Amino acid sequence: VVMRATTREIAVLNTNGVEYASTATKFSVVVECSAKEGDNATSVYMDAYSPTAKLPIEVEEMGAKAREDALLQLKARKVKSGVMDVVLDPLAVRSIFGWVLAPALLGHNVLKKASPFVGKVGEQIASEQVTLIDKGLNPLAFYPGGFDDEGAPRRNVTVVKNGVLKTFLYDATTAKEAGTRSTGNSGRFSRYDRRSYAYPPSCATHDFMVKPGKATLDELLSD
Repeated sequence: VVMRATTREIAVLNTNGVEYASTATKFSVVVECSAKEGDNATSVYMDAYSPTAKLPIEVEEMGAKAREDALLQLKARKVKSGVMDVVLDPLAVRSIFGWVLAPALLGHNVLKKASPFVGKVGEQIASEQVTLIDKGLNPLAFYPGGFDDEGAPRRNVTVVKNGVLKTFLYDATTAKEAGTRSTGNSGRFSRYDRRSYAYPPSCATHDFMVKPGKATLDELLSD
């Protein structure tokens, strides 16, 4: 188990007369659990964070879940190839969204035609049950704040509503090239919580999420 607190300070001052500053503190926990039975070994990794001390992280609960998952994987069985409906764990969904879907909705990839959604604004691209929102104003986001890295005000942007693509996510540069306005989605590259000013900011999500439905996990599995 690794626990840490990180304070992030960001300031924006540019020739457009924009001047903002903010500070945020994030608490994070990383849990890794391994299990072994004979020659079969598994490992489970999970993390959680809280942008405020008022939302404590349930470390014991995380440890118990990691242990349960590691033991379950020891009993994993092969599944035959085929086309089937699946229910994905939230951690799996996060990886798919973060590395596959979200980049395809960012302005710079759309302008480079490196997105399968080019020219599809207003079209049905997903199930009617799917609504995707980038909640720039979510106070519980990974790093909350009222402005992006160009000083543009953040806002909640509905990217897909009931399966219909409504907009892409833009910073000032890509918005100008696309003939629209910034959605407040400018961000700087960061690694291990250290932000780099060696490069200009580019399009980025803030708190990209699926609008939750009302079905329970048991109801999803039984459907």
